[in-house]
Amino acid sequence: MNLAHLHLLLNHFPTVGMVVGLALFLTALLWNSDHLKRVSLGVFLGIGLLAIPTYMTGNAAQEMLAKTPAASVPLIEAHQSWALLAFMIMEVTAFIAWLGLWQYRRKSHPSGWVLPAILILAGATFACMSVAANIGGEIMHPEIRDAAHPDGSVSWMIGALQGSMLKKAITDKTWIWALCETLHFIGLSILFGVVLLVDLRILGFVKGISYESVHKLMPWAVSAFALNLATGMVFFIAAADQYTTNPVFHWKVALILLAGLNAGYFTVLDDTWVLKAGEDAPGRAKFAAAAAMVLWVGVIFCGQMLPFIGNAF
Repeated sequence: MNLAHLHLLLNHFPTVGMVVGLALFLTALLWNSDHLKRVSLGVFLGIGLLAIPTYMTGNAAQEMLAKTPAASVPLIEAHQSWALLAFMIMEVTAFIAWLGLWQYRRKSHPSGWVLPAILILAGATFACMSVAANIGGEIMHPEIRDAAHPDGSVSWMIGALQGSMLKKAITDKTWIWALCETLHFIGLSILFGVVLLVDLRILGFVKGISYESVHKLMPWAVSAFALNLATGMVFFIAAADQYTTNPVFHWKVALILLAGLNAGYFTVLDDTWVLKAGEDAPGRAKFAAAAAMVLWVGVIFCGQMLPFIGNAF
C-alpha cells in the first residue's frame, strides 16, 4: 500500500461524514436537542482531524496519477483545488465545533453565533467536497469524463482555486516562508505550554487549583494549533513532494491525529471536569495526560527531524 491507496481509502470518510454530521446537526436544531448538538459537533471535529491526512495523501496521489496516460491532468488540478478549498473551510468548521463543545462544558450552551456559523460553514464544506468528489470520479474514468465534457472542455469550476498559483506565490516571496516559520514556533510554544500545564494538573501537580480553572486556557492551545495547522499547510503547499516522501512527516501527522483525539477526551468526558481543588484524577485520566505529553513531544521531535531523517529538504 502507498499513499495513493491510502487516499482512496480515506477520501470517502470526510464526504460521507459530513452528510452524517449535517443530518445530525439539522435534526438537533429541529428537536432543540443539546445532546444531539454535542454529538454533531463531535462529528464535525472528527471530520476536521480526518481531513488532514485525507488532503495530504491526495497530493501524493496527484503526483502518481499525473504520470498515468489515462488520467486528465486538468481534472487532477481541479480536484486538488476544490479539495484545498473544502479542507480550509472544514478546518474552520472543526475549530468552531470544538469551541462549541468547550462552551457547552463551561456555560452549558454555546455562544449565539456558534451554531449558525457551523451550519453555514458545514453546508459550504459539503458543497465543495461534493464538487471535489465529482471531479475526482472523472479523473480515471474517461467514459464519465467524455459524457460530462463531450466537447473536450473543462468545467469553469476548475478555476475556483488554483493550488499551483498559491504555491507559486509562496515560493516567489521568501518572506512568506520566514513569517510562517516564526508564527509556527510561536504557536507551538503556546500549544505545548498550555497542554503541559493542563496535563501536569491531572497528573497531580498544582493540585491546589481545579481542572476547570486550568482548562480555561484551552482555547489558547486550540487557537495555537489552528495557527500551526495554517502555517504548516503553507509549507506543505509550497513543497508537498518534500513531505509526502518523508516517513518522519507521516509519523508526525499520525501523532497529531492521536493528540487531537486525546484533546477531545479531555473536552467531552467527565473524568477530569469533576476535579475540584486538591482532588486527585482517576487512573485513566492520568494515563491520557501522560500520553498527551508523549504525543506532543513526539510531534515536536518529528518536526525538528524532518530535515535530517528521510529524503526530503
